[in-house]
Amino acid sequence: EQIQLMVQRLLQLNGLPAPDSADALACAISHAHHSSVVGGLQKSGAITTGPRRRIRAGRILG
Repeated sequence: EQIQLMVQRLLQLNGLPAPDSADALACAISHAHHSSVVGGLQKSGAITTGPRRRIRAGRILG
């Protein structure tokens, strides 16, 4: 119920999404947020790539 309410608020939906739909949307929101944060850190120089560190699709690879 809490995830349904949060997804409804974040996406400004008129009604509550179904439980499974809310779970899927929450995963998508989380992934989108994570990708934008990592991408922003990379662009700002807070995360640098070097010979041992690569970033692919918003993820830091060892």
